[in-house]
Amino acid sequence: MGIGFEEIEDSLVGPELDRELRELLVLCFPATTQFLEHRHFLEPPAHRWLLRDQSQLIGHVCLHRKFIGSAQGELKIGGIAEVCIHPDHRGRGLVRLMLNELHQWDKNSDFQMLFGDERVYRSSGYRTVHNPLRYFDTTHQIWDYKPLAGTMIRPANKTNWPDGPIDLRGPVF
Repeated sequence: MGIGFEEIEDSLVGPELDRELRELLVLCFPATTQFLEHRHFLEPPAHRWLLRDQSQLIGHVCLHRKFIGSAQGELKIGGIAEVCIHPDHRGRGLVRLMLNELHQWDKNSDFQMLFGDERVYRSSGYRTVHNPLRYFDTTHQIWDYKPLAGTMIRPANKTNWPDGPIDLRGPVF
């Protein structure tokens, strides 16, 4: 098996890779209709990591560069989104391998942050946090303020995660 990683800036994604990404995202997130038209959920990410087995795209994760607000001040985060593995390749630790590649690359963030299932992401160093979040709810076109289930962080340096409210300054990712 020839598994290989590739990091690419989203702005450099061409038509063929766009098609491959959307096909994988639709397969992995069938209830999310945005992927029929776009290769991103709510907003384009800065970078993507691709996992290929030979030439077949079998995995994906993207990184949003964000500055969020807290009572301690501004924090730089890598917002992790659209983590997926082709159904035929699941259960082999590939999510952990992809996230490790991303973590090695994203050393300038204070934290990586994602919204997901702790059972999947704990082994990659993520833990659940329960801070109330201020974020833009794109469905209702309003700013909302509440804790969101599945909010997880991973320290990328020695910064301590703050108590109290967090301002995402935009939509969830």
